[in-house]
Amino acid sequence: MDDLEIKIAITYKVPKINLTINGLLRGLSLDQDTIMRSVAVEIFKALEAQAREDYPSDRYIWNGHRSSARQIFTSFGEVRYRLAQVTERKTGKTINPLVVRLKMPPYHRYQGESLEAPLGQAIHLSYHRAAKEI
Repeated sequence: MDDLEIKIAITYKVPKINLTINGLLRGLSLDQDTIMRSVAVEIFKALEAQAREDYPSDRYIWNGHRSSARQIFTSFGEVRYRLAQVTERKTGKTINPLVVRLKMPPYHRYQGESLEAPLGQAIHLSYHRAAKEI
């Protein structure tokens, strides 16, 4: 298991007067989806940086990012990310390292229940889908 070190700076506006713990927690709960999407994007960037070691420069050419963003539907909303791509020198085949590393199938949507514990999955998902997600 690899450790990823990512640094995220969050600026959060809070009122100076009439601030209560309930108000603060309510504001955080409303913004948790935005925060989770930002964390997901930063993890994607860190994984792509690590993937450079898997594609040596004598065989592959790093050629930027895809022109369109990949849409990833999660329980905390849609995450849009432009995947980095490499081209194999001999064949000219284009590869997205993050897709390979995370085994991201095309045209696949993740249900919100797939992120919960296996016991909950057995109740909310079909047996076949729950076994596959576990």
